[in-house]
Amino acid sequence: MTAQKYTETQIQDAMALRERGLSYGQIATRVEMTAKAVSHHCLMRGVDSPSTADKPTVNSNPRTYFRNGVMVREFTPEEDRKILDWALAGMSRYKMARRLGRANNSVIARLATLARNEQRAEKASGVEI
Repeated sequence: MTAQKYTETQIQDAMALRERGLSYGQIATRVEMTAKAVSHHCLMRGVDSPSTADKPTVNSNPRTYFRNGVMVREFTPEEDRKILDWALAGMSRYKMARRLGRANNSVIARLATLARNEQRAEKASGVEI
């Protein structure tokens, strides 16, 4: 097992700064992390900036495009439904990724995004977890 690159204190500080509205780049400079690492830890722990906290991240019109020379396929509502059903059934993320023809890390990130969307919807309706 590899050692964690960032301390829990750095990660907690980064999340607190994100909740205050700082950009990933600003946070990275302050807590000595990369902006990509800040983004990852915030996504995986469901931390939003105040400006994005009420915006949905489910796309009803998914598309395919290229980013840095790599093809990106947005998730469809049908794929989201399958992922959630499979997760409830206890299927591994690796198996989900294989069934969808996607990378394992894409499924992991999508599950985190869907969980964040659910949390946002609950906050908007006044229901807290």
